[in-house]
Amino acid sequence: MRTILLGNAGAGKSTMASRLIGNKDVPRLSLDEIAWAEVSRHTIGGQMIGSRYITRMPLTENLRLLHEFINSNEYWVIEGCYGDLVEAALPHCTELRFLNPGVETCVAHCLKPSMGAQ
Repeated sequence: MRTILLGNAGAGKSTMASRLIGNKDVPRLSLDEIAWAEVSRHTIGGQMIGSRYITRMPLTENLRLLHEFINSNEYWVIEGCYGDLVEAALPHCTELRFLNPGVETCVAHCLKPSMGAQ
């Protein structure tokens, strides 16, 4: 299994990944894990405007981490909504699943208190 799950936030990617993997020892990568970084300090024009924020890491770093994951694991499930990263992983996958439950479903899932707790 080298599966990519592509879909919007709230589409059910994490749920499907868990179901696909079940009790098997298959590594899973949420592209959020390699796309974003927490920055501890942020200044604009020398003025501190926040103590913490999240920012998208450079694509080169995202791709390095993605290829490191792919090359380190024979089987895997990758899930996310980043077209640039999914495109880079496509030549390595055996299956691509596009999850599109509709806007209303995605929004409803995102508004659930448990969203993102996985």
